[in-house]
Amino acid sequence: MKRFIVKILLFLLPVVALILFVEYSQRNMPNELRYKAEFMKKHASELELIVLGPSYTHRLNLNHIGCKAFNLSYMNQPAERNYQLWKHYRERLPRLKYVVYSLSYWFHQNTIDGLEAWREPFYNIHYSLPVSGLSLEKRFIVANPKIATKMDWGALFTSHDNERPSCDSLGSTPANHRDADWATKSAEFMARRHADIDPENALHNRKMLEKVIAQCEEDSVKVLLVTPPTWHTYYDLLPEKVISMTEELGREMAASHPNVTYINLKGDPRFTEEDFTDCTHLNYDHGGRKMATILRDYITAQNPAGENEARNAIK
Repeated sequence: MKRFIVKILLFLLPVVALILFVEYSQRNMPNELRYKAEFMKKHASELELIVLGPSYTHRLNLNHIGCKAFNLSYMNQPAERNYQLWKHYRERLPRLKYVVYSLSYWFHQNTIDGLEAWREPFYNIHYSLPVSGLSLEKRFIVANPKIATKMDWGALFTSHDNERPSCDSLGSTPANHRDADWATKSAEFMARRHADIDPENALHNRKMLEKVIAQCEEDSVKVLLVTPPTWHTYYDLLPEKVISMTEELGREMAASHPNVTYINLKGDPRFTEEDFTDCTHLNYDHGGRKMATILRDYITAQNPAGENEARNAIK
Protein backbone atom coordinates (compact mmCIF):
# COMPACT_ATOMS: atom_id res chain seq x y z
CA MET A 1 0.00 0.00 0.00
CA LYS A 2 2.84 2.36 0.89
CA ARG A 3 4.54 1.56 -2.41
CA PHE A 4 1.31 2.35 -4.27
CA ILE A 5 0.98 5.70 -2.49
CA VAL A 6 4.61 6.54 -3.26
CA LYS A 7 4.04 5.81 -6.95
CA ILE A 8 1.00 8.07 -7.00
CA LEU A 9 2.95 10.86 -5.33
CA LEU A 10 5.84 10.45 -7.77
CA PHE A 11 3.37 10.65 -10.64
CA LEU A 12 1.59 13.71 -9.24
CA LEU A 13 4.73 15.63 -8.31
CA PRO A 14 5.69 16.72 -11.86
CA VAL A 15 2.03 17.48 -12.65
CA VAL A 16 1.74 19.73 -9.60
CA ALA A 17 5.09 21.33 -10.43
CA LEU A 18 3.91 22.09 -13.96
CA ILE A 19 0.65 23.60 -12.68
CA LEU A 20 2.52 25.80 -10.20
CA PHE A 21 4.98 26.86 -12.91
CA VAL A 22 2.21 27.87 -15.32
CA GLU A 23 0.31 29.75 -12.60
CA TYR A 24 3.43 31.58 -11.42
CA SER A 25 4.51 32.43 -14.99
CA GLN A 26 1.10 33.76 -15.96
CA ARG A 27 0.80 35.85 -12.82
CA ASN A 28 4.16 37.48 -13.48
CA MET A 29 3.81 37.91 -17.23
CA PRO A 30 3.52 41.56 -18.35
CA ASN A 31 -0.09 42.48 -19.00
CA GLU A 32 -2.20 45.59 -18.87
CA LEU A 33 -4.02 44.88 -15.62
CA ARG A 34 -0.77 44.14 -13.83
CA TYR A 35 0.75 47.36 -15.16
CA LYS A 36 -2.24 49.39 -14.03
CA ALA A 37 -2.22 47.89 -10.55
CA GLU A 38 1.50 48.61 -10.17
CA PHE A 39 1.03 52.16 -11.45
CA MET A 40 -1.77 52.83 -9.00
CA LYS A 41 0.30 51.46 -6.14
CA LYS A 42 3.00 54.03 -6.92
CA HIS A 43 1.04 57.04 -8.17
CA ALA A 44 -2.58 56.93 -7.00
CA SER A 45 -1.94 59.69 -4.44
CA GLU A 46 -0.85 62.07 -7.24
CA LEU A 47 -3.81 61.63 -9.57
CA GLU A 48 -6.39 64.32 -10.26
CA LEU A 49 -8.48 62.31 -12.72
CA ILE A 50 -9.23 58.66 -13.37
CA VAL A 51 -11.19 57.02 -16.19
CA LEU A 52 -13.62 54.15 -15.61
CA GLY A 53 -15.46 52.11 -18.20
CA PRO A 54 -15.10 49.52 -20.98
CA SER A 55 -13.19 49.85 -24.25
CA TYR A 56 -15.06 52.98 -25.39
CA THR A 57 -12.78 55.08 -23.16
CA HIS A 58 -9.88 52.65 -23.40
CA ARG A 59 -8.24 54.65 -26.21
CA LEU A 60 -8.63 58.05 -24.61
CA ASN A 61 -5.34 59.88 -25.12
CA LEU A 62 -4.78 61.31 -21.65
CA ASN A 63 -1.63 63.16 -22.71
CA HIS A 64 -4.02 65.91 -23.83
CA ILE A 65 -6.48 66.10 -20.93
CA GLY A 66 -4.60 68.76 -19.01
CA CYS A 67 -4.22 67.18 -15.55
CA LYS A 68 -2.57 64.23 -13.87
CA ALA A 69 -4.74 61.39 -15.14
CA PHE A 70 -4.79 57.62 -15.46
CA ASN A 71 -7.03 55.24 -17.37
CA LEU A 72 -8.56 52.36 -15.39
CA SER A 73 -11.00 51.42 -18.14
CA TYR A 74 -10.56 48.08 -19.87
CA MET A 75 -12.13 45.89 -22.53
CA ASN A 76 -15.73 44.98 -21.63
CA GLN A 77 -15.25 46.24 -18.08
CA PRO A 78 -18.78 46.36 -16.59
CA ALA A 79 -20.35 48.71 -14.06
CA GLU A 80 -19.82 46.35 -11.12
CA ARG A 81 -16.11 46.10 -11.90
CA ASN A 82 -15.90 49.88 -12.22
CA TYR A 83 -17.47 50.25 -8.79
CA GLN A 84 -15.09 47.67 -7.29
CA LEU A 85 -12.09 49.53 -8.71
CA TRP A 86 -13.41 52.84 -7.41
CA LYS A 87 -14.05 51.35 -3.96
CA HIS A 88 -10.61 49.72 -3.95
CA TYR A 89 -8.75 52.96 -4.70
CA ARG A 90 -11.07 55.55 -3.19
CA GLU A 91 -9.07 56.11 -0.01
CA ARG A 92 -5.80 56.30 -1.98
CA LEU A 93 -6.83 59.23 -4.18
CA PRO A 94 -6.52 62.32 -1.93
CA ARG A 95 -5.99 64.73 -4.84
CA LEU A 96 -8.69 63.35 -7.10
CA LYS A 97 -10.96 65.97 -8.68
CA TYR A 98 -12.60 64.13 -11.58
CA VAL A 99 -13.87 60.72 -12.59
CA VAL A 100 -14.56 60.22 -16.30
CA TYR A 101 -17.17 57.46 -16.55
CA SER A 102 -18.23 55.86 -19.83
CA LEU A 103 -22.01 55.64 -20.30
CA SER A 104 -22.15 53.74 -23.56
CA TYR A 105 -25.17 52.10 -25.16
CA TRP A 106 -23.83 48.76 -23.91
CA PHE A 107 -23.81 49.97 -20.30
CA HIS A 108 -27.13 48.28 -19.45
CA GLN A 109 -26.20 44.80 -20.69
CA ASN A 110 -22.52 44.48 -19.78
CA THR A 111 -22.14 42.30 -16.67
CA ILE A 112 -19.34 40.80 -14.63
CA ASP A 113 -20.27 37.27 -15.73
CA GLY A 114 -20.54 38.23 -19.40
CA LEU A 115 -18.09 38.10 -22.30
CA GLU A 116 -14.96 38.77 -20.27
CA ALA A 117 -15.78 36.60 -17.23
CA TRP A 118 -12.64 34.60 -17.99
CA ARG A 119 -10.55 37.63 -16.95
CA GLU A 120 -11.84 37.48 -13.37
CA PRO A 121 -8.70 35.80 -11.94
CA PHE A 122 -6.56 38.65 -13.25
CA TYR A 123 -8.66 41.27 -11.45
CA ASN A 124 -8.37 39.24 -8.26
CA ILE A 125 -4.63 38.61 -8.65
CA HIS A 126 -3.51 42.09 -9.65
CA TYR A 127 -6.08 44.40 -8.04
CA SER A 128 -7.06 42.12 -5.12
CA LEU A 129 -10.72 42.69 -5.98
CA PRO A 130 -13.31 40.50 -4.26
CA VAL A 131 -14.38 37.22 -5.78
CA SER A 132 -17.84 35.80 -5.15
CA GLY A 133 -18.18 32.21 -4.01
CA LEU A 134 -15.47 29.57 -3.63
CA SER A 135 -14.85 28.96 -7.32
CA LEU A 136 -11.21 28.13 -8.05
CA GLU A 137 -11.54 29.33 -11.65
CA LYS A 138 -12.15 32.88 -10.36
CA ARG A 139 -8.98 32.81 -8.27
CA PHE A 140 -6.44 30.78 -10.21
CA ILE A 141 -5.46 31.14 -13.85
CA VAL A 142 -4.79 27.43 -14.38
CA ALA A 143 -8.22 26.56 -12.99
CA ASN A 144 -10.04 28.61 -15.61
CA PRO A 145 -10.57 26.49 -18.76
CA LYS A 146 -11.40 29.52 -20.93
CA ILE A 147 -7.98 31.05 -20.25
CA ALA A 148 -6.26 27.93 -21.58
CA THR A 149 -7.75 28.52 -25.03
CA LYS A 150 -6.46 32.11 -25.09
CA MET A 151 -3.06 31.55 -23.51
CA ASP A 152 0.16 31.97 -25.49
CA TRP A 153 1.85 28.79 -24.30
CA GLY A 154 5.09 29.56 -26.08
CA ALA A 155 5.41 32.77 -24.08
CA LEU A 156 5.88 30.73 -20.91
CA PHE A 157 9.40 29.86 -22.01
CA THR A 158 10.56 33.28 -23.22
CA SER A 159 11.97 36.25 -21.34
CA HIS A 160 9.67 39.21 -20.67
CA ASP A 161 12.13 41.46 -18.87
CA ASN A 162 11.87 44.34 -21.35
CA GLU A 163 8.33 43.70 -22.54
CA ARG A 164 5.70 46.43 -22.13
CA PRO A 165 1.97 45.89 -21.77
CA SER A 166 -0.43 46.85 -24.54
CA CYS A 167 -1.32 50.19 -22.93
CA ASP A 168 0.62 53.46 -22.89
CA SER A 169 2.17 54.89 -19.72
CA LEU A 170 -1.18 56.44 -18.67
CA GLY A 171 -3.19 53.25 -19.09
CA SER A 172 -4.78 53.88 -22.51
CA THR A 173 -4.45 51.64 -25.56
CA PRO A 174 -2.62 53.34 -28.47
CA ALA A 175 -4.68 51.54 -31.13
CA ASN A 176 -4.93 53.15 -34.57
CA HIS A 177 -5.21 50.34 -37.12
CA ARG A 178 -8.51 49.80 -38.92
CA ASP A 179 -9.78 47.52 -41.67
CA ALA A 180 -11.01 48.79 -45.00
CA ASP A 181 -14.59 47.89 -44.03
CA TRP A 182 -14.25 49.43 -40.54
CA ALA A 183 -17.58 51.28 -40.76
CA THR A 184 -19.71 48.25 -41.64
CA LYS A 185 -17.81 45.17 -40.50
CA SER A 186 -19.39 44.78 -37.07
CA ALA A 187 -22.07 47.48 -37.03
CA GLU A 188 -25.05 45.13 -37.34
CA PHE A 189 -23.59 42.56 -34.96
CA MET A 190 -22.77 45.12 -32.25
CA ALA A 191 -26.10 46.92 -32.58
CA ARG A 192 -27.96 43.62 -32.27
CA ARG A 193 -25.95 42.59 -29.20
CA HIS A 194 -26.38 45.94 -27.48
CA ALA A 195 -30.13 45.95 -28.15
CA ASP A 196 -30.72 42.88 -26.00
CA ILE A 197 -31.37 44.48 -22.60
CA ASP A 198 -32.11 42.43 -19.49
CA PRO A 199 -34.04 44.66 -17.03
CA GLU A 200 -32.32 43.07 -14.01
CA ASN A 201 -28.86 43.69 -15.45
CA ALA A 202 -29.78 47.25 -16.35
CA LEU A 203 -31.05 47.94 -12.82
CA HIS A 204 -27.97 46.37 -11.25
CA ASN A 205 -25.61 48.43 -13.42
CA ARG A 206 -27.54 51.59 -12.62
CA LYS A 207 -27.11 50.91 -8.90
CA MET A 208 -23.37 50.42 -9.38
CA LEU A 209 -23.14 53.74 -11.20
CA GLU A 210 -25.17 55.50 -8.51
CA LYS A 211 -22.82 54.18 -5.84
CA VAL A 212 -19.80 55.64 -7.62
CA ILE A 213 -21.55 58.98 -8.13
CA ALA A 214 -22.79 59.19 -4.52
CA GLN A 215 -19.37 58.41 -3.08
CA CYS A 216 -17.71 60.87 -5.44
CA GLU A 217 -20.19 63.48 -4.20
CA GLU A 218 -19.19 62.72 -0.60
CA ASP A 219 -15.54 63.22 -1.57
CA SER A 220 -16.21 66.44 -3.57
CA VAL A 221 -15.16 64.66 -6.76
CA LYS A 222 -16.86 65.66 -10.02
CA VAL A 223 -18.08 62.99 -12.41
CA LEU A 224 -17.97 63.53 -16.17
CA LEU A 225 -20.52 60.99 -17.39
CA VAL A 226 -19.79 60.51 -21.07
CA THR A 227 -21.69 58.80 -23.86
CA PRO A 228 -18.75 58.29 -26.20
CA PRO A 229 -18.87 58.93 -29.94
CA THR A 230 -19.62 56.04 -32.28
CA TRP A 231 -20.04 55.94 -36.04
CA HIS A 232 -23.53 56.35 -37.49
CA THR A 233 -23.51 52.88 -39.12
CA TYR A 234 -23.72 51.50 -35.58
CA TYR A 235 -26.09 53.84 -33.78
CA ASP A 236 -28.45 54.09 -36.77
CA LEU A 237 -29.16 50.38 -36.24
CA LEU A 238 -29.73 50.63 -32.49
CA PRO A 239 -33.34 50.61 -31.30
CA GLU A 240 -34.45 54.04 -30.19
CA LYS A 241 -35.35 52.66 -26.75
CA VAL A 242 -31.70 51.77 -26.10
CA ILE A 243 -30.51 55.22 -27.13
CA SER A 244 -33.17 57.06 -25.13
CA MET A 245 -32.71 54.81 -22.09
CA THR A 246 -28.98 55.57 -22.02
CA GLU A 247 -29.25 59.29 -22.61
CA GLU A 248 -32.13 59.69 -20.15
CA LEU A 249 -30.01 57.98 -17.50
CA GLY A 250 -27.19 60.44 -18.14
CA ARG A 251 -29.50 63.45 -17.94
CA GLU A 252 -31.16 62.09 -14.80
CA MET A 253 -27.84 61.58 -13.02
CA ALA A 254 -26.78 65.13 -13.92
CA ALA A 255 -30.11 66.58 -12.74
CA SER A 256 -30.12 64.74 -9.41
CA HIS A 257 -26.43 65.03 -8.52
CA PRO A 258 -24.69 68.43 -8.55
CA ASN A 259 -21.29 66.80 -9.03
CA VAL A 260 -22.30 65.16 -12.35
CA THR A 261 -21.93 66.62 -15.82
CA TYR A 262 -23.45 64.54 -18.64
CA ILE A 263 -21.57 64.85 -21.95
CA ASN A 264 -23.34 63.22 -24.88
CA LEU A 265 -21.01 62.85 -27.88
CA LYS A 266 -23.33 60.74 -30.05
CA GLY A 267 -23.31 62.20 -33.54
CA ASP A 268 -21.01 65.04 -32.49
CA PRO A 269 -19.85 66.66 -35.76
CA ARG A 270 -16.37 67.22 -34.35
CA PHE A 271 -15.71 63.49 -34.83
CA THR A 272 -15.05 62.42 -38.42
CA GLU A 273 -14.00 59.24 -40.21
CA GLU A 274 -10.34 59.72 -39.37
CA ASP A 275 -11.17 59.47 -35.64
CA PHE A 276 -12.34 55.82 -35.61
CA THR A 277 -10.78 52.37 -35.77
CA ASP A 278 -14.19 50.73 -36.16
CA CYS A 279 -17.84 51.69 -35.87
CA THR A 280 -17.82 51.72 -32.06
CA HIS A 281 -14.27 52.73 -31.08
CA LEU A 282 -12.16 55.83 -31.48
CA ASN A 283 -8.53 55.55 -32.48
CA TYR A 284 -5.81 56.85 -30.18
CA ASP A 285 -4.00 59.47 -32.25
CA HIS A 286 -7.00 61.34 -33.63
CA GLY A 287 -10.25 60.41 -31.90
CA GLY A 288 -8.71 59.68 -28.50
CA ARG A 289 -6.82 62.95 -28.57
CA LYS A 290 -9.90 64.89 -29.69
CA MET A 291 -12.09 63.42 -26.96
CA ALA A 292 -9.45 64.23 -24.35
CA THR A 293 -9.31 67.87 -25.44
CA ILE A 294 -13.13 68.10 -25.31
CA LEU A 295 -13.08 66.79 -21.74
CA ARG A 296 -10.24 69.18 -20.94
CA ASP A 297 -12.40 72.08 -22.12
CA TYR A 298 -15.19 71.01 -19.75
CA ILE A 299 -12.71 70.79 -16.89
CA THR A 300 -11.14 74.15 -17.70
CA ALA A 301 -14.55 75.84 -17.88
CA GLN A 302 -15.28 74.75 -14.30
CA ASN A 303 -12.01 75.98 -12.82
CA PRO A 304 -10.12 79.26 -12.49
CA ALA A 305 -7.86 80.17 -15.39
CA GLY A 306 -4.46 78.57 -15.20
CA GLU A 307 -5.42 75.85 -12.73
CA ASN A 308 -5.46 73.11 -15.34
CA GLU A 309 -2.05 73.32 -16.91
CA ALA A 310 -0.65 70.29 -18.69
CA ARG A 311 0.60 68.28 -15.73
CA ASN A 312 0.31 64.72 -17.00
CA ALA A 313 3.92 63.71 -16.47
CA ILE A 314 4.08 61.47 -13.41
CA LYS A 315 7.54 60.43 -12.35
